[in-house]
Amino acid sequence: MQLFGVYAILIAVVDNLVQEHGFKSHHSAIAGLSLTICGVIGAFVVSAMLDRNKKYLYTYKVLCILSLITCVMLAASLKSGNEYLLIANMALFGAFSVPCQPLGLTFCLELSHPVSEAMSNSIILLMAEMVAFTGTYIATELIQHSSMLCIAFFSLQLLSSCIIN
Repeated sequence: MQLFGVYAILIAVVDNLVQEHGFKSHHSAIAGLSLTICGVIGAFVVSAMLDRNKKYLYTYKVLCILSLITCVMLAASLKSGNEYLLIANMALFGAFSVPCQPLGLTFCLELSHPVSEAMSNSIILLMAEMVAFTGTYIATELIQHSSMLCIAFFSLQLLSSCIIN
C-alpha cells in the first residue's frame, strides 16, 4: 500500500512541484485531472484483466515497475517545460499507480484471511494514510530545496514498493 501513499503525496504537492519549472496552476490542475481520470480507466482495465488471468501479485509488480518508470519520466517532462508531455506523463502515472490501490488492498485482505476483513482493512488503510501523511511533509520540505529531490523521494518510495512486494 506504499504506492497509495506515493499517489496521495503526488496529488498533494503537484502544484508546488510543477510551478518550480515554469508551469502555471492550470497546468497542474489539468495534470492532476488526467492522472485521476486515466487512473480510474486503468483500474477498470486491470480489473478486467485480473478477472481473466488471476495473477494478482504479478500484475501488482508490473504496475509498480511501470509506475517507477513513469516517475523517472516525470523528472524529464518537468525539465523539458512541455506541458503536453507533463500531462501525458501524469496520465500514464495515474493509469499505472491508481489500479494498484484496489489490487493491493484486495491482495492484502486475502493474505490476512484469519483476521476479520473489517479489521485488516482498517489497519492496512491506516498504514497507507500514515505513509501519505509523513511523505507529504517530507515531500513539501524537499520541494523547497529542489523538485528533483522530491522526484527522487517518489522514486525511492516506488522502488522500495517494487522490492518489498
